[in-house]
Amino acid sequence: MLDNRTFMVAGCSVALVFLLAMLVITLTTRRYRGLGWWTTGNGFFTVGFLTLTLPLTPPWHWSLLVANVCSVAGVIVWNFGVRRFLDQGLPLWAAAASLALTVGVIHYFSAWSYNITIRIVFVSLTYSAWVLDLAGALGRARNGANSLSRRIFFATALVIAGFFVFRAAATIFQPPVQNLFQPNWLVSLSMAMLMLAVVAFNICFLALMAVRHEGDLQTKILELNQEIELRHALEERLAREATLDPLTGLANRRKLEELAAKSLAVARRHGRPLALLMMDIDHFKQINDQRGHQAGDAALTALAEICQRQLREEDTLARFGGDEFVALLPHTDLDQALETAERLRSEVESFGRPEGGPLPGLTISLGVSVFQPGDSNFAALLARADAALYQAKAQGRNRVCQALVGETGDLVLHCSKPIAAPA
Repeated sequence: MLDNRTFMVAGCSVALVFLLAMLVITLTTRRYRGLGWWTTGNGFFTVGFLTLTLPLTPPWHWSLLVANVCSVAGVIVWNFGVRRFLDQGLPLWAAAASLALTVGVIHYFSAWSYNITIRIVFVSLTYSAWVLDLAGALGRARNGANSLSRRIFFATALVIAGFFVFRAAATIFQPPVQNLFQPNWLVSLSMAMLMLAVVAFNICFLALMAVRHEGDLQTKILELNQEIELRHALEERLAREATLDPLTGLANRRKLEELAAKSLAVARRHGRPLALLMMDIDHFKQINDQRGHQAGDAALTALAEICQRQLREEDTLARFGGDEFVALLPHTDLDQALETAERLRSEVESFGRPEGGPLPGLTISLGVSVFQPGDSNFAALLARADAALYQAKAQGRNRVCQALVGETGDLVLHCSKPIAAPA
């Protein structure tokens, strides 16, 4: 049988190791409630084991009093640590009464009426009561209630509480010797179980904290992923808003210039045709002045919808500014561009013909230009289309004009008469 002092020294060493470990975790983490209580409990057990190992004399019963009160306080503070960790209330009055009663019982049956049996039975049942209460706190837990670590902690607490009940009963039937350090199987087993309780409870509490940490980490990862998704969605929305016209939903001037630069590069590199249509609503100012800006917005929206239906998927229609719209037509030569422009003009005229329609009299004028080998940038193509549009306005509106570069480099403008739409 091992010497009882060996168990006490081992218990003191184990309690000190866990005290230092939990102290470091408490000072560096400060994330979970209850860590400070649990660390303090290890401190009480360290002092308790140390007092038993190095008894203070005279009188010797003070060492016994300090050791027992510290061990009971350690169990109570562990209980508080678990309760705080699980966001439960603290039985402060029960703890104060228990400690006061422990001081009274140990002091009386050590200094006044010496009775080691009563002392052991009382302390064992006090241990058992607080450990059972700790198990109850674990059983009532709802935060991480299904975790394996919590169930193991719960089972360990029941085993430890059961042993101290057994110790109290066994002491009644087999009172210990008067000297704590004399060989006795029950005293040795009790010291071993107390040391085991320090080890097991600390490991279980660390496991419980690790499960909580993992859950918090997963929650933070989920929140971070959601934040990233929201940020991506916001960036996409801002990108759309930066490149789309808010009224018509078409590309804005910035987006058009970006796409036009790419189309020009393809046309220049591979010699493919590229056409540009520039259009605006005839007498748009009168629509705003006579019918109101809502009618003007309706005209812009209607024009955008009509043109979108007539253009190809590969074409780009953009609101260039005010009532001006530009259509970029890749892989389109002059004849095809003129045909498309006339079709757009005719569709808009048909939409505006009925006197009782939503926008009676709505027509548009269009300017057409095509890519020339000498075009260095989009501005050159756009300038010719703008000149053609101005010419269409000057010749009576509701028509299509084209702008070409003559042999001498001069701009040649030609407008076609509008084809009468069917009645």
